[in-house]
Amino acid sequence: SAQDTNEAIIAQVVGESDEQLLTRALANAAAALRTGITTVRDCGGKGRIVQQVRDRIRLGAAPGPDVPLLELATLLGAGPRFLYLWWP
Repeated sequence: SAQDTNEAIIAQVVGESDEQLLTRALANAAAALRTGITTVRDCGGKGRIVQQVRDRIRLGAAPGPDVPLLELATLLGAGPRFLYLWWP
């Protein structure tokens, strides 16, 4: 569910298990595609959840938009830490 502040979003993401975050990201990816969004930007996510979402979409195991990854920026610590797909 949507949160009102950045702090609330961070608390939600930190407090959920990777499985819960993956479930949320997959649901939000499907919702984005249903509204006509064909590409979303990865801003870096917790663990390898973003990569799991991308891989499931590319394999046809889950519906969703293209998710090009900015893995190098994430590895270098650049940019925001949370993924757009976590936000409804």
